[in-house]
Amino acid sequence: MNVEVWTDQGKSGARSLDGIEVPAHSRAQLPLALVEPGRAVYAVHVIATSGQVSSSIVDRGQSGLASLGVDAVAPSNEPGTQQFVGIIPDGATDARIAFVSPGIPTTVRVSLLTQDGEFALAGAEAVAVDADKLNVVDIPNDAMIGDVAVIVRADDPVVAGATFSVSIRGGKDLASAPSLTPIYRAASFTVDGTVSKATLLLRSDRDTSVSVVSGFGRAQQRNVVELKADRIERVTLVAGSGSSRLFAIEPLLDGVVTGAVLLQRASVGMVATSVQPLISIRGFVAVPPVAPALSR
Repeated sequence: MNVEVWTDQGKSGARSLDGIEVPAHSRAQLPLALVEPGRAVYAVHVIATSGQVSSSIVDRGQSGLASLGVDAVAPSNEPGTQQFVGIIPDGATDARIAFVSPGIPTTVRVSLLTQDGEFALAGAEAVAVDADKLNVVDIPNDAMIGDVAVIVRADDPVVAGATFSVSIRGGKDLASAPSLTPIYRAASFTVDGTVSKATLLLRSDRDTSVSVVSGFGRAQQRNVVELKADRIERVTLVAGSGSSRLFAIEPLLDGVVTGAVLLQRASVGMVATSVQPLISIRGFVAVPPVAPALSR
């Protein structure tokens, strides 16, 4: 497989990124800090040259001797002229949106979607982006009011994602939010037993409603959630159940619905936070730990 890496200095030309061999039913690890040392933010594209591979990134934050947390970075969308990034949960700080335009310079416009609607991010109304250079825009903490999504619009296709911090018990946990794909038809996903709390965050481009189903058989529970156009709706799914649970989402009316699951896992002395996208795959939604990179 080949790996493409972008930083604020441009696209990496490291030879170690080409022709990486991954034996069948095994894995390979690539420390990005050794390939491009001293960079704070990376964009990565994995290309399988034969067969199929799944890829994932584990991001570890560190400030001196203090840990800023660990996060499994979820995959973002293919390049597009509009990216819906999120959803960044209420209480987050140090949020940043990163985007790269592969191969061509472009202009990017960044806006925030909050409970009060959409508004342009000050200073990011028209960002000139060089080809193959990763750009980062800070989101002021005072703009993070409630759950927030970031909308990136560009003249040419870009890839986008966000990072943020959550304060937990006097410390900070690092987390990321990918760009999201629309949810179509009936869909399902499972929240495993290590999750102490899961929250569904949904957004639609118009007034609509969705059915959220948990469990199956006689234990099945169904709730109808009303969505207002360009507003974020928060639905609590799990609160310390201690076991895996199956959920299903069924759009009941027209509307382009996107969403993510905010996961919190409790362990000794800490709580880990992560945001996983809801991805429609042949009509079903998954909360994937990894994403396949198909041969091309």
